[in-house]
Amino acid sequence: MGQSGMDQKTDYRDIIWYAAKVAALWLLLVAALYLVSEVLLLVFAGILVAIFLSALAQWVQETTGIPYGGSLAVVAVTIITILFGFGYFAAPSIGRQMDQLADRLPRSIERLEEQIKEYPWGKRLLTETQDKQALGGTAEILSRATGAVSGTLGFLVSFVIVLFIGIYAAVEPSTYRRGFLLLVPPQRRDRMGEISAAVVDTLQWWLIGKFISMAIIGVLTTIGLWIMGIPLALALGVIAALFTFIPNIGPILSAIPAILLGLMESPQQALYIGALYVGIQTVESYIITPLIQKKTVSLPPALTLSAQVFLGVIFGGLGVALATPMAAAALVMTRMLYVNDTLKTNTDSFTSQSEQRM
Repeated sequence: MGQSGMDQKTDYRDIIWYAAKVAALWLLLVAALYLVSEVLLLVFAGILVAIFLSALAQWVQETTGIPYGGSLAVVAVTIITILFGFGYFAAPSIGRQMDQLADRLPRSIERLEEQIKEYPWGKRLLTETQDKQALGGTAEILSRATGAVSGTLGFLVSFVIVLFIGIYAAVEPSTYRRGFLLLVPPQRRDRMGEISAAVVDTLQWWLIGKFISMAIIGVLTTIGLWIMGIPLALALGVIAALFTFIPNIGPILSAIPAILLGLMESPQQALYIGALYVGIQTVESYIITPLIQKKTVSLPPALTLSAQVFLGVIFGGLGVALATPMAAAALVMTRMLYVNDTLKTNTDSFTSQSEQRM
């Protein structure tokens, strides 16, 4: 009995010690991932660029019969030509409008403050806000200026890193794919190859759908604001197109500058601009997106928003921007690795049965 009891105590101690080591290892892994989180997000952004370039190169290859390397060169030259042409013809106008927008927005905010001050609650709110800002003094102004400069430099460095990762990965995608599969046990490599191909295909179609949606939103916003006689319509249309890359949150952010400009004319004008943005987003959500998603990937809105909030809290703005494609990739891997392989559930048959009940 005595020896048996000692053995049991030893077993319990071994189990506890093993659990403690596993927990410590996981904590170290999470801490390491958090420390290099920004690098990992930049790598993922570079992979998105590579997937986009590779998809275009494959389309050119299938259409013309040019080898993949030549097709990628055609894509690169075409993109550079389009960017150069856009920069030569449209960028000066957009640049001037952006400068005017930066000049007019502070005046729009001042007008909004004047209108808010007409109400007792608004006057109290603005007074408290101004008192808190006054406490910062010169140190706060210098801190903001320094932060703006470092933020701009950081953005440029990140952009260059993402661009080079995308180009190098697009030149020889099979090399990186084989290197990734070498990290997987031999008996799982075929299945992991299928999963990686499915993830790449999903991200390709998501990017295609997103860029089509961005272009349509930009054109509709520019035309709508131009018809309404709103100044700086082209700059506001470009902002709307760029922010469309971020679902849910992006359209709201893109509407703010336009509504503030409308307030310089009248509250009624701002209301009309808000209605225009809501109308365009309604068309995009219920007509354009469903048509595009017949070929592209469809993500549940609750999943998209949850991913944006989660990654935004942890990683900031970059996490919000990349939340949707990361959620799309995670959804594919969860379905194939866990639902199909672990639970042995056929998601295709489940989806068809659900649609029949609908």
